[in-house]
Amino acid sequence: MPPLFAFAALVAASHVPAGAVSTRESTEPPVALAEEAQVRDLCNAFARRGPGSDPDDPVEAAAAHKEREAVAEKAVSRTYRVEIPSRGFTLGRYRRAQSELELDGSFPVRTIDDRFALDLDGIDDVAFSASPEQVGTLLKEKKANELRLSVVFRVNGEPCAGNPNARSWRLAGAPIAWQLLDARGVIAAADEEGLPIVPKGTDGRAAPPRRLSVKVEKLSLDESAEEGKARFEGVQAPLDKCAAGAQRAGALVVVFDVAGRHVRDPQVIVDGVRDEETSQCVAQALSGAALSGAGERSARGTATLALE
Repeated sequence: MPPLFAFAALVAASHVPAGAVSTRESTEPPVALAEEAQVRDLCNAFARRGPGSDPDDPVEAAAAHKEREAVAEKAVSRTYRVEIPSRGFTLGRYRRAQSELELDGSFPVRTIDDRFALDLDGIDDVAFSASPEQVGTLLKEKKANELRLSVVFRVNGEPCAGNPNARSWRLAGAPIAWQLLDARGVIAAADEEGLPIVPKGTDGRAAPPRRLSVKVEKLSLDESAEEGKARFEGVQAPLDKCAAGAQRAGALVVVFDVAGRHVRDPQVIVDGVRDEETSQCVAQALSGAALSGAGERSARGTATLALE
C-alpha cells in the first residue's frame, strides 16, 4: 500500500488502546503511534518533495499535490498518543515544598526502540504531583523499566528531522496531556501546560482522586502573646472541603488582619497549588475564624498551609 494511502488508513482507523486521554478540542480519540511504519507514514505526510517527485503529467501532478495536502491537513487536525518506555525519558528534581516531581526536558522523549524522538513544546515545565514516598516508588519502578510516560499531542505540520534511511525520525508538536503509568495504570498526570492534575483512569474517566487535606504548618502573629501558641479554631472542616475540590497538592501562604482575635481580610499571597478557585476557598474558610493564643495587640498574621 502506498505511504499516503497507508497513512490515510491509519488516521481513519484511529485504534487506541486503554489509557488514552480525551482532549478538549477533538471528539475523536487520539491515534496511537506504536509502530515504526506509523511514524514513517506520518512523517511522509509532511515531507518536502524535490524536483521530479511528481508525475510528469500536469493533471496527475495536481491530483498528487491535492492528495498530499489533504493527508497533511488531516494529520494536523488529529491528536496522537505515544507511550515512552522508562529508558526514553528522564525524571528531574523533586520540589518538596510543592510535592511535585519534574520531568527532565533537557532531551526529547524517545520511543519505538529509540527510533522516534519527540520535541514537545513546554517539556521543560512538566511536573507531577507526588509525595516523597511516591517519588521513591517511581524511581524504583523507572530503574526496573516498569514506569511509562504517555503523551497526547498535536503535530505542528513541519517536516520531520532525523534520517529515514537510518530509520530514525524526530517530530515537533504541542502536548495536550501527560501521564505516568505503571502496571497498576495511571498514577500521575499533567495538563497541556505541564501543571499537575488529578490522574485519569485507564478508561478515560476520572479515577478516584487521592484525597487531599489541609495542614496549617505555620501560623505567626505580630505582637503574639506567646510565640508558637496561636491557633485557628473551627477551620479544619471548611479547609478540608476546599482541599476536596483541589486538583493538585501544594502550599499556600495567607496574610490577614486580626481584629477581636478573629481573622479579617485574608489574602493568599503565594499560591503553590496554582488553582485560583481553591485559594479563594481557603481564604473564605479562614475569614472570620477565631484565633486562640492571639495577643491583645496582634494586628497582622501570616499562615502557611499545605495541601497534601
